[in-house]
Amino acid sequence: MRKILTTIKRYFKILKAICYLIYCRIKSTNKTRGVAQIVGSFNSGGLEQVAANLYKAFDEEGYNSTVICVTNNVGPICQQLKSPSHLRILYYDFADMLIYCAKNNIRTLLFHFTTFHMISLKLLGFRNYYIIHNTYIWFEKDEWKKLKIKLKFSNGLIAVSEWCKDYFEKKTELNNIKVILNGIDIDNINSGEKSSITRKNLNIKDKEIVCLTVGSYTEQKHQIKLIGIMEEILLIRKDIKIICAGPILNNELYNLFMKKLNSSIAKNNIIPINYIPQEEMGDFIQQNCDIYLQPSIHEAGVPLSVMEALLKGKPVIMTDFMINKTFPNTERIVGMKAEFKNILNISPKDVSIISKKINRKSAKEYALKICEVAENIDKFQTNFEIEDYLFLDRKRMSEEYINYIKI
Repeated sequence: MRKILTTIKRYFKILKAICYLIYCRIKSTNKTRGVAQIVGSFNSGGLEQVAANLYKAFDEEGYNSTVICVTNNVGPICQQLKSPSHLRILYYDFADMLIYCAKNNIRTLLFHFTTFHMISLKLLGFRNYYIIHNTYIWFEKDEWKKLKIKLKFSNGLIAVSEWCKDYFEKKTELNNIKVILNGIDIDNINSGEKSSITRKNLNIKDKEIVCLTVGSYTEQKHQIKLIGIMEEILLIRKDIKIICAGPILNNELYNLFMKKLNSSIAKNNIIPINYIPQEEMGDFIQQNCDIYLQPSIHEAGVPLSVMEALLKGKPVIMTDFMINKTFPNTERIVGMKAEFKNILNISPKDVSIISKKINRKSAKEYALKICEVAENIDKFQTNFEIEDYLFLDRKRMSEEYINYIKI
């Protein structure tokens, strides 16, 4: 009986919120409209940073720009918002979302992976746009089926790379997906705060070559492979170290990584560190990176950290996710073979297995390429023109979104 009463109360609350939404829309017809980024978390990841960049873009354009977080998983990235009122933490409260949207005249929603009440919101007159941030290898068939149904209630699909678009089209048979490459705040990268993490406090010598990888500890990033790569490098030269930075999202995987590292001959040449503040990222890369490394199993195609490294003039060695279709200039990027022949045949179980293995042959190929780039590091340090990479600027990304999305 109590459960029935709770359900009735919840539906009454939602109905009341819908009435309030309709009232506010009629009242606010000629007022400035709002747009919200809908996220499942707003902590410190690449997806969250893209949402923060889009929040800034619409705010600068004069709209009521906000971020709505479905869960209570928020963190440092909140500091990038202009006001605490620009963030709403729902904790799955649909009625609260409707009331917040009503008060801020929000009529356009950009969904970043989450599809929280997408169908209901479309029926209530919201314009929904869905951002494809990754290749959803972890999705089972029934999840793809449910997602396809929900996406019928969107006004547009946006992929962050050609790789994401290609994969998504093949998996869903949906088309008319627009590609808008992510962008970086170049001004912040070049004039941000000095990094509190230096070579000196990481015990790295000035003449040593440092490879850097930045990414959350998840299955797709394949941090364990770094151990095999470093072991192969040590057979060739001893003056290379790897910094592995990123928040721990998968504790089991991180613990396995540390266990394998502590029993490896590479333990003194791989330096794990945690979160790097976004405002320090530019200086951190400048001071602590000679070669950027990204051995991901699957990816969005172009992680923000790769873009940041390119904008700092660093060579990049990464898994080749249709690089030539994404970049007009790939001279500074070395593409490596993926851990699979056809991504469409990879299952979540396959990814889980791969993420826990080094793959000695692939690790050796990475090691040889790293040593080759290290031998020619002077060429990469002198042959760099930032003008070649201005297409990575957040301003370009902002213009493309604003021109595409109708608010």
